[in-house]
Amino acid sequence: MSTKVKSTEKAKNIDEPNFFTKLNDFLRKNRIIIVSLFALLLVIVAGIGVWSAVSASRLKNATALLEKIEAEFESWQSAVDEDKTKLEESILAISNELAAKYKKLYPALRSRNLSASIFISRNDFTRAIELYKAIYETAPDSHLAPLAMYNAAIAQEKNGDVADALVTLETIYTDYPGVANINRVLFNIGRLYEANEQYTEAYQNYTKIIVKGGVDDWTKLAQSRIIYFDSRGIGK
Repeated sequence: MSTKVKSTEKAKNIDEPNFFTKLNDFLRKNRIIIVSLFALLLVIVAGIGVWSAVSASRLKNATALLEKIEAEFESWQSAVDEDKTKLEESILAISNELAAKYKKLYPALRSRNLSASIFISRNDFTRAIELYKAIYETAPDSHLAPLAMYNAAIAQEKNGDVADALVTLETIYTDYPGVANINRVLFNIGRLYEANEQYTEAYQNYTKIIVKGGVDDWTKLAQSRIIYFDSRGIGK
């Protein structure tokens, strides 16, 4: 009986297909799908390679333009009369080219900041504000965005648009609460409210600085304003 069982098991093992046989059958039955998937994978890999190459080339070209702007901007700072005007025209033209071709790349954002400085020098605060705001709107996650917004607020105040400056500063505090020098932002919010005789709002923003527990100059200035408010019985 034992011999019969062994013979049956042996026959069974012979009849059952092994792993490689099953794999071969699977590949043969699904060869079209497998070949298609493999071809798709090759296309994706090739696409990623092309995209990386194009991105690197774009960044290289944009950086070259920015380097030209920065060199001209440095010369512009000490130039006079016609030379200064020519440099301004060149800087603004290249900056516009960068913005059009490489809108979200760092060189384009940086060039807008430099162009805004030119408009500030002309007291054309409206145009400068547009450029600063464009940096924020185009790339809000860039480290240049909160600085651009702060510069926009300064330009808005110089332009007499105190209400807009307040909105801009409060946007910085809302969107970038952990940014460096946030106390400076809060102090200026409080300062503008105070200048507008909105003492409660001013007091609240000065208090935000103190509550943060810092020891910088802005904290000391906020503390001095709180002491002043308390001595006058205003703000609370």
